[in-house]
Amino acid sequence: MSDNSAIRATLEARLASVSGLPEVVWTDEARDPDTAVPYIRGTFLAQTKRPLDNLVKVARGMLQLDVLYPLSQDASADAMAALIEAAYPMTGLGLTLDDGQTHIEYSQAENGVPDGNWWRVPVVVSWTHYYN
Repeated sequence: MSDNSAIRATLEARLASVSGLPEVVWTDEARDPDTAVPYIRGTFLAQTKRPLDNLVKVARGMLQLDVLYPLSQDASADAMAALIEAAYPMTGLGLTLDDGQTHIEYSQAENGVPDGNWWRVPVVVSWTHYYN
């Protein structure tokens, strides 16, 4: 498993813990365009590794999770976005995930906007991963 795959798997495991989470469709996956069923569109972005000092390298990136619900369900979309944001809390120096090397710098649910037949609420999760 590549470094980015391992980081993504760690972030996805945290996302899977959200109660009532609709289907998650990643940008590299196709989805049936049924406009009646809420879903999450996930995008994993990673920068290249950079040396932090002589012993440690660091990679930074973000996970963007677009919460999409039919336009008439905007309050439900906002509530789901808040649950996702809460799954990646900001605590002091950041939340350390299960792998011990990935840290959440911040998470933020943005304001929702209409997007065609959908109400879209972006949730941004900023992460840093440390390598020995």
